[in-house]
Amino acid sequence: MSINARKIVATTVGELATEPALTIHMDTNMKDAAEMLTQKQKHRLCVVDDNNNLVGILSTSDVMRNIVEVLKALPETSSAEMSNSELAP
Repeated sequence: MSINARKIVATTVGELATEPALTIHMDTNMKDAAEMLTQKQKHRLCVVDDNNNLVGILSTSDVMRNIVEVLKALPETSSAEMSNSELAP
């Protein structure tokens, strides 16, 4: 095994981690989670329970998927209707 291969095998993930993981409580609403991801410029949050046990990972993809589902559930509005509603007092 080459020296580089040995170094890769010997390196722990803890050594590669750039900072402590960001956590968010499992009861946090999606809006607050999305704000945290945006403000911290991260793509994933560790979701924890009341005892700080990891229960899952929330990703930006999860948030986007949720937004798309909510938008799909809304009634469709034509661009003409949107323009008229913006002009209404």
